[in-house]
Order: sequence, then C-alpha cells, then structure tokens
Amino acid sequence: LIDVIDFIDKKFKKQLKFKKKKRLVKDAKVTLDLNADLPVILEVLQTYALITFEKGKCDNCFIISAPKKK
Repeated sequence: LIDVIDFIDKKFKKQLKFKKKKRLVKDAKVTLDLNADLPVILEVLQTYALITFEKGKCDNCFIISAPKKK
C-alpha cells in the first residue's frame, strides 16, 4: 500500500497529506488500474477499506488517513 501511495504521489504530482499514517496497513496487497484518474484510484483503495480520503484545502491536495477502528 505504501508503494502504491508513493507511486500516486510521483505520477500525479499531487500533494498527499497523511493523518494516522502509523495505522495504515502498509503491507496490504491491492489490485488496481494505475492508469485511472487519481480520484478513481483513491476510491478503489477506499473500497478495500484500507484508507479514507478527502479533498484538501487546494485543488491538488488530498488527505489520506487510516479507516476508523470499529
């Protein structure tokens, strides 16, 4: 997961800010289309229940955090 997020950061040149980064499942395995748009990729990762994301203060900013514990 961390490798995918690093790839997203480099490919889309977007600013990614992490909240609760320590709680991300860093070694999770995911399958996704890296040619898709960034919001689509983030939505797919969110459906895996590995991250939550929201738009940041700028158009190119996204805030990524670990899902809330149940």
